[in-house]
Amino acid sequence: TVAGVPARVVGETGCDQPSRQMDQLLPSQTMDQVVSFDI
Repeated sequence: TVAGVPARVVGETGCDQPSRQMDQLLPSQTMDQVVSFDI
């Protein structure tokens, strides 16, 4: 993982595809439910 200008390494992801491994659950602002997004 890199950040800044110029970019410098700030950490390791721990897997090949972090966007597929991350928690994709977001709280719903209109209901007391959780909205799930499948990519």
